[in-house]
Amino acid sequence: YVWLDWADGRKSAPKPERFELPLLDSNGQVSRNER
Repeated sequence: YVWLDWADGRKSAPKPERFELPLLDSNGQVSRNER
């Protein structure tokens, strides 16, 4: 999975392991519950 640029413009997430489903919503936030 390629981590897209977040709101901060970061190329990678601080802790990708904590995110089970790396889904980005319109705000660029990672949503695990929304599938």
